[in-house]
Amino acid sequence: MIDPDAVTRALRAGPVDENTELAAAIGRCSNNWAHAESRLAIIFCLLSKTDLTTAVTIFSFFKATRMQIDVLKRLGKISPVMTPQKSELLADLMKEYQGLADERNRLLHNPIGLNEDLYIMLRHKSPDPGAIPYKTESISIEAIDDLSSRISVFNLKATILGQAISGIRLPTEGPDALSHKPTSPASPPS
Repeated sequence: MIDPDAVTRALRAGPVDENTELAAAIGRCSNNWAHAESRLAIIFCLLSKTDLTTAVTIFSFFKATRMQIDVLKRLGKISPVMTPQKSELLADLMKEYQGLADERNRLLHNPIGLNEDLYIMLRHKSPDPGAIPYKTESISIEAIDDLSSRISVFNLKATILGQAISGIRLPTEGPDALSHKPTSPASPPS
């Protein structure tokens, strides 16, 4: 016999559909991640010395985070444009990328539910036979926004590394560091 309450619950929209703030936070996080992957494709382009279209096409075949990291680190080792400092920055960036990828995958590849509070359902690696194969942990919009912000910072670091690899020099000290503002007011044209 079918439980009518279970059918009603199953057909009802989930917490992401019902909460626009939650949906927006997940959307921001997902979008920031797409930018992270595109920045790594640009680094792949610079290290492999291919054109951007070819590099993005090839890099898109590296679906697994571990594969992306391994390819970039290997290219970094053989690329003549890399210095020890740039290699260290790349290695640090790849460690950060792996950590962010783990958090992002945890968020975007597991169901989110709502009782009194928001929760995420995490699958047990080895559930007991006949037991529910999920455990739940609290999650918040603030935590999702925090992850999104950290991905944005990663994107800035990846951009800076890409510029360093390509030879673009940025100010590194003073009030204009990482700013595109001129250091003195521009003179009006004569």
